[in-house]
Amino acid sequence: RPLVLIRSGDYMRANGLLPTRGTDPLSFTMEGRPITNTGWLFDHVVSLAWSLGGYYGLTGLKVLGAGLFAFLLTRISIPGLPTWWSSVCAAFAVVACSQDFVPTHELAGLVLLAYLLNLLLAHRLGRGEGLYWKLPALQALWSNLDPRAWIGAVVVLLYAFGSLRHRRSLVRSGANPDRLPTRLVATVGLCFVALLANPFPFA
Repeated sequence: RPLVLIRSGDYMRANGLLPTRGTDPLSFTMEGRPITNTGWLFDHVVSLAWSLGGYYGLTGLKVLGAGLFAFLLTRISIPGLPTWWSSVCAAFAVVACSQDFVPTHELAGLVLLAYLLNLLLAHRLGRGEGLYWKLPALQALWSNLDPRAWIGAVVVLLYAFGSLRHRRSLVRSGANPDRLPTRLVATVGLCFVALLANPFPFA
């Protein structure tokens, strides 16, 4: 599959940078059929890595992606718990996802998902400065790197739903928690709107 991304990136750079809106110019079996390349931006990344370093460039991209994924996972931990526990969980996650550590759209999706979880954890701990613009911006970028960008928007939706449920449980127990921020609810909507920030918004 990396070869497909390389050729796709080469073709786009030679024909205006943006993906083709008509038929697939690189496919023999899909000739004449329409194509929607929603992960077009990562095609450029893979193509440039190949142009700069060949197999070494692709290996470097793979190592960089896997390293970022592992680093971001180790930063997801509950305060008060030993850090070795989060490291063990991160190690298991890295092993489970190791087959996806190839320079394809899945690698970009894993890294961005791990970064998204870091942002949500920081918000849960009260350290999430600028979350309300960072999440839609991240989602807009994701929608051009990986066809499965909708996963990020669903994760944000579930986080907001969980925050609402947690608040209601505190109210039932007699506590007086802060009201669920209206901006968090609006951010969920913006994340889904950000999925349309793509050359193929309704694909």
